Amino acid sequence: MPGKVTVYKCPDGTDFPVEWEDPEDEKRGWFWDQMHAPLPVTPLSTTFWQDMGIGFGRAMEATGNPTRPGWVQFNGFNFLSARPPDGDPALLAAIGQADTAKRGHRLLELWRDQYQPECQALTRGIRALADDVARSSWEDLFAQVHAARRRLGELHVLAMGLTTPTASAFINLCKEEFGAGGELIATDLMGGFRNRSLDSAVGLWGLAEAAKSFPGVERLLRENSASEFIRQLPTAKGGSEFREQLDAYLDEFGHRNESFSELSFPTWREDARFPLLMVRRYIDTPPDGSPAALHRRVEERRETRLREVMLQLGEGAERKERFESLMRNAQQRTVLIEDHNFYIDQQGPAATRAVCLAFGQALVSRGAIDARGDVFYLTEGDVVASNGQPGADFRAVVSQRRAERDRWMRVLPPPSIGQGAVMMPEMMQRFFGPVANEPMGEGAFRGVAGSAGSVRATARLILTLDDIDKLAPGEILVTYATAPPWTPAFAIAGGIVTDIGGTLSHCAVVAREYGIPAVVGTRVATATIQDGQLITVDGTNGIVRLER
Repeated sequence: MPGKVTVYKCPDGTDFPVEWEDPEDEKRGWFWDQMHAPLPVTPLSTTFWQDMGIGFGRAMEATGNPTRPGWVQFNGFNFLSARPPDGDPALLAAIGQADTAKRGHRLLELWRDQYQPECQALTRGIRALADDVARSSWEDLFAQVHAARRRLGELHVLAMGLTTPTASAFINLCKEEFGAGGELIATDLMGGFRNRSLDSAVGLWGLAEAAKSFPGVERLLRENSASEFIRQLPTAKGGSEFREQLDAYLDEFGHRNESFSELSFPTWREDARFPLLMVRRYIDTPPDGSPAALHRRVEERRETRLREVMLQLGEGAERKERFESLMRNAQQRTVLIEDHNFYIDQQGPAATRAVCLAFGQALVSRGAIDARGDVFYLTEGDVVASNGQPGADFRAVVSQRRAERDRWMRVLPPPSIGQGAVMMPEMMQRFFGPVANEPMGEGAFRGVAGSAGSVRATARLILTLDDIDKLAPGEILVTYATAPPWTPAFAIAGGIVTDIGGTLSHCAVVAREYGIPAVVGTRVATATIQDGQLITVDGTNGIVRLER
């Protein structure tokens, strides 16, 4: 029986119909998850994205997490809601306290010794299933992928679930100890730790240095598109050497793409356009702007800040011990937010994409779809049923669903839906950002102070990594939100402004790692700032000013 249909309004006035299957869901407040899925998600991607949520729920229950995420999808857009968990609150609190005491101080150790190796084994197992499509039950293959992805969801929570509360506890301590400037002190002390996103950018810098050592390779890279560059590379002197280094880079980092919720995007291994664009930009970047040099400056800032703080804390041994304990726990997040994404949120979807494309290729060979990428517009039920259905033809279904998704790609959904107020605990706000910001006068708006400093420069509206070549050195990157694959672009950006995100979001963390001003969680940046507009980003106070 169809549920109740409520029509909400998009920011541009477009109707946004929502069919509530559960009346209780409508009573809650839901916010658009622009952080993880800024674009409408394809049907098959949605199938596997749900697995992560199931895994999250299992691990949250096991570790006594004080909230449970709710998830719904309408018109391809994902919406989230936080709710209290079922069960005895006192018992859950006791479980959570015991888990924090047991694991909170050794998350990096557990990650490196246990969680990361298991993640890698799971993704290798998923990828291997692509070779079984021709000889195995498709229903069984789906079941195996679901099981692996749900375990990845559990490992995600085990690795990251305590990092936001521990980082929040340290930020709150710094505010208590040092007043209004405490949050900046805390974020300085959490910065400057090596992680896989930094490794990715350093690797691209190495490719830029290699290209400069072969003038013919450098000239090809400057004058051609990525695909044409790859085609002509064998003809250039040093081309084979450069290709060997590029392949080695892609073997390590080529599983990345710009989204971890949408499987239809090609990986860097399939389409090396983004890494090659960054190599081209890095060729013209001075050595003191390299990712490694920027990282060293943040390390030095952390060390200087720590010496200052220790002097301010005085002689009290117990006070210093508590401060250092909370600081060490919080510092783990800087590594884990990037590394968990590398091994779970990027390698997991890349492996799953490989299985989906194998299904797609089989369906192409049977005439059911025109191209293997069309498989992402099918549901799991469509794919499984087609394996025992000779003559299945999904081309009309694919065309209709693609047209519907394309329609929603051109609008922004409502920022929230449902009858209730959006409930977002402080810890969630530190990741997702505030539900709303205090208004300012014309020509300026507020967000979250993501990374200190101020810069006045041209704004460049970049909504996908395909557009990253538009970003010139020193310009301000304006986007919905960033994910770890965007990290190499931070080395050339003069500042960052995003719609979504809080102090502990990826964008804010990485902007601090690169020492560039950032205002995150504005809710309005991409709708307000015009491409090419001159703006000032005040990352210390969380204010963006439109200069003209």
